[in-house]
Amino acid sequence: MEQFSNGLLSHHHSLETLEMINQYDEFLETITSVADFGCGSGHDINWWSRLEYIEYTEDADGNVIGETVRKRNYRCYAVDRDIKQIEAELLPDTVFVLPGNIEKNHILSRPVDLVWCHNTFQYFTNPLNTLKLINEQMVENGMLYIGFPVQSSHIHNRWYSRGYHYSYFNHNFLSLVYMLAVNGFDCRDAYFCKENGNPWIQACVYKTGHAPMDPATISWRDLADKKLLNDTMIESLDKYGHVKQEDLVCVWLDRSRHYIQD
Repeated sequence: MEQFSNGLLSHHHSLETLEMINQYDEFLETITSVADFGCGSGHDINWWSRLEYIEYTEDADGNVIGETVRKRNYRCYAVDRDIKQIEAELLPDTVFVLPGNIEKNHILSRPVDLVWCHNTFQYFTNPLNTLKLINEQMVENGMLYIGFPVQSSHIHNRWYSRGYHYSYFNHNFLSLVYMLAVNGFDCRDAYFCKENGNPWIQACVYKTGHAPMDPATISWRDLADKKLLNDTMIESLDKYGHVKQEDLVCVWLDRSRHYIQD
């Protein structure tokens, strides 16, 4: 929680992305279950548990003559090592609260359609294995959201670095993509956001049919051959023999295009 003084502020940060996802009605109709890994105070999974949609009624000519607000009624899981953080009054009885260390164990008894992981990834002490465990608890084509701040950023021609408690790795955009793809997540048909001067990296990726791979033996070229990287990543790899971050262009949920610069 170091980046935010309380859970509500963390939720306010995630709301922009949540509301973007809420515009994808067809996608949301395919979801039946959501897990918030590292749920903290529980505000984000509360949002998912109470999500609604509008059902329209049409006449014989296709004209809208009425509308009804309905709940999506997702099966929701709030997962955290310290469930005492959860503000219990927030959550309806339909949310399953599960204590457990997502870095070491399979917490869920059944795979879920969407895993939400906001302001958590930077605290993983074994991010590669944790992504593997997350992958194994998702349905194929399920979506994983990850959002976290990097510890070094370039602002107004100066580099700034921070050291947060319990944050042992200085992740960057390329390391995230590499770890996601090695663990069987599609980084080709995916959404990424890293704005210049903004420390936050965000990703929405889908679980593929590829099982998690051995990170000690998989190269960027292997990932390109498996079609797990987008075109600009492959073009950079073909040109230089490695991937240069400044060459990459990615699309975010609002369809904006991002040159990944810092």
